[in-house]
Amino acid sequence: NLDLILCVQEDPNPLLDNIQLKKEHLLAALPADHPACQKARPLPDLPFPYLDIRELNGDNFYIQYPHQQIRWQENKLWEIRGFQPGKIKEIDSIDLSVRLASEGLGVAFTMESYLKALHVQKPVRYFITGDLKTCPWLTICVPRGHSRLPVIRDCIRLLKKVLILLSRVCIFYPIPQRRASAWSFSRKAGWATAISSLTRSLIEAPRSHATPYSVTT
Repeated sequence: NLDLILCVQEDPNPLLDNIQLKKEHLLAALPADHPACQKARPLPDLPFPYLDIRELNGDNFYIQYPHQQIRWQENKLWEIRGFQPGKIKEIDSIDLSVRLASEGLGVAFTMESYLKALHVQKPVRYFITGDLKTCPWLTICVPRGHSRLPVIRDCIRLLKKVLILLSRVCIFYPIPQRRASAWSFSRKAGWATAISSLTRSLIEAPRSHATPYSVTT
């Protein structure tokens, strides 16, 4: 009975209209004096330099637990031929893992939209890494054909404005293959109430953990 879902999606759902908003890049966080920082290179249309994960062979890594969305992106790195990580430690807090990386204790990962929620005191460098072809998208999903309805188009327009204002919006689960948690809205509660709830929840959300938040109205 949902009219709209906002989620991070690897592949378009053929049963829905999919409006792709922006790519969600996986970032490697390194201390500013890490030798691999010199190996990164800028690429067209990327907001951060790209670093081949194999330049970090032998380094220790902090990754998140399997239930966290970012872990699905981290898991793709282990499939890259020639990548040989050192020790791997699971930590639920992305903020903590990035702070450990800033201390020179290993390499951490974060998603592009999480950056403004992080609190790191020491210098840290961020680089896009992994397979760019499998980078997920922040996506609005609505029932097939409903994206042309005026009320849905108005909601999509409002959501795009919210996303411009709130850079840490992308802490969601993909659908439908895995756990179907996402930002979801129903017209029966009114778009204004739904958008207000989304905005308030994002502003008040805890900043130290990368757990998914959901709002259903």
